[in-house]
Amino acid sequence: MAEVFKGIPGAGFVWIEEGSLHTGDLEEFMKFRALRVKGRASMKTLDDFIASGKNAALTASGTMRICREMGIRLAVSCGIGGVSSIWDREVSDDLPGLAELNVPLIATSPKDMMDIQETINWLHDNNVKTYGVGVDKCTGYVFNSADVRLDGMFGGEIDREGSNQLILNPIPGSERIQDLSILKKAVETGKEAASRGEHFHPAANAALDKATDGLASRLQLRSAAANARLASRLISH
Repeated sequence: MAEVFKGIPGAGFVWIEEGSLHTGDLEEFMKFRALRVKGRASMKTLDDFIASGKNAALTASGTMRICREMGIRLAVSCGIGGVSSIWDREVSDDLPGLAELNVPLIATSPKDMMDIQETINWLHDNNVKTYGVGVDKCTGYVFNSADVRLDGMFGGEIDREGSNQLILNPIPGSERIQDLSILKKAVETGKEAASRGEHFHPAANAALDKATDGLASRLQLRSAAANARLASRLISH
């Protein structure tokens, strides 16, 4: 699967291993993920994971914070958090990260499990510009789960007048998982796991993969590669 990232200048992953920041290619990152790491370091929890010597992958806001501190002018993610449709309108750290860190983010979409309309509303209310690559709406992540107006279509260059911007590079709608009942069942599986004191997202994602014979993960991997390619083109200009 690593071949999808070949030929992308500078494409790489960042994670926290035993309290230290590590960078590497997809193969190295997959070895790290094989450890079944459950930690997710956001911009607010990053220091705690480092200080405690723990392992963690980075959320979008954690990635943006690292980019800001290292002077990298563009962050890349895939599915991002938002306003939760499950946990009493809880706001993911990814949203204040976009509003506060002044690092543009290329992503695919807020995750389908989020309230995407309220997520985009929150961003607009907090002066974050939202653009779509070839589209002016956000229609979902790996499902066709929304129909939300963005600020406009991405013009091909990072906005130099302000860095609070989200650039969405969507998976084509025809390639996504078409049966929304799969999403509903995965959410229920995640909620059942959470009620047992386990983590919601790993359980929900595992349910998605099982129901789609791995298609959900393949879509996300290809989308991450597409986002990295777009970032590489933008940075090289």
